[in-house]
Amino acid sequence: MNAKKSLQQLQIIGFVSLFLLVGGIGGWAYFSSIAGAVIAQATVVVESNPKEVQHLEGGIVAKLNVRNGDLVEAGEVLIRLDDTDTKASLEILNTQLYGLLARKARLEAERDSADSITFPDELNMLSDVDWVVRTLEGQRKLFASRREFRTSQIEQLTNQIVQLEEEITGMEAQLAAQNIQANLYAEELQGVQKLSESGLVTTTRTMTLERQVAASEGERGRLIAGIARIRAKIGETQLKIIQINQDAQTTVLSELREIQPRIAELYERRISARANLQRVDIVAPQAGFVHELQINGEGSVIGAGQVAMLIVPRQDALVLEARINPQDIDQISAGQKVVINFPAFASGVTPSLNGSVYRIAADLSQENGNTPPYYAVRIQIGQDELDKLEGQQLKPGMPAEAYVQTATRSALSYLVKPFTDQLNRAFRET
Repeated sequence: MNAKKSLQQLQIIGFVSLFLLVGGIGGWAYFSSIAGAVIAQATVVVESNPKEVQHLEGGIVAKLNVRNGDLVEAGEVLIRLDDTDTKASLEILNTQLYGLLARKARLEAERDSADSITFPDELNMLSDVDWVVRTLEGQRKLFASRREFRTSQIEQLTNQIVQLEEEITGMEAQLAAQNIQANLYAEELQGVQKLSESGLVTTTRTMTLERQVAASEGERGRLIAGIARIRAKIGETQLKIIQINQDAQTTVLSELREIQPRIAELYERRISARANLQRVDIVAPQAGFVHELQINGEGSVIGAGQVAMLIVPRQDALVLEARINPQDIDQISAGQKVVINFPAFASGVTPSLNGSVYRIAADLSQENGNTPPYYAVRIQIGQDELDKLEGQQLKPGMPAEAYVQTATRSALSYLVKPFTDQLNRAFRET
């Protein structure tokens, strides 16, 4: 009987203990709060990101002025490329351009019938350059020879006109004399005809005078026709003079129209060539440290657009860039608290640091097809937190673990959430 009573007491004690245990755990699960967190891998980065040093066209390295880890200032020459080809190209363009500018000045002088060529200041400033001086002198000689040739043609035709006018003068004198002679013959014929009617003069005499009058009229007609023919020839010669000037103008204007676009093209190409020459010096885009130098030394080849090195800013703040799983991005917002651990530091010595989210990427990022996509989230660490490192320094590229603090929840909600999620999916299955 006592044994049975003792067993009942033990059962009661067990049930009470179990009830108290379950009730205690349930109460704790219901009333206790557990802080949630999104865990993400992070990397220490420079806030403004390292600047890539590239070259548009590429080339052969003539001089390398830096090594990995060197501190450089903004605008400092990092690499000097070989400029032999670039200078040669610019020299060829200048030769072509200055030749066309000199030719254009000569053509404009011919167009305007000027006494001499007025060259542009760009050429006059190069009076100490031998080949430019020879080019200008060549255009002056060509201008003089073309002008002399045209002048000699016009003078020759002008002389022909003078000779023709002199012929007209002589023929007009002959015509005047012939007119006098014809009048005399006509008067004499009238007198002879009256005498012939009276029988005082023979018919032969009358006919002789008539033939002389007719011959005189014929000579007058010949002279008049000759004068008209010579005047027509003078007109033709004058037209030839006009044609010479017109042909010269047409040729000059045609050549000017031809070289104008070529000059404009050469100016554009020279601007590009000068820019290329200026780019033989590759300079630092910002002050900072040289990192990931890809050039071995002088004689190396830089490809067009190739990243030759990175310049890591020396004064920009260091921040964390965390990669957040797309499924967790809805739990991230600016200003959230973050607990940060640095595996590179001894865990027993270095405390966790506190930070906060200050920038969230607007869209997914993915480095390549083999890596999962992520949202880039920037996390800043205050100076008071950095002081906890006690001399240890953060460096770009250092890994970290970021625990982005989310809303607090009861322990009970964590326990029942898998069941409620399963029930929600079950009731939505089709």
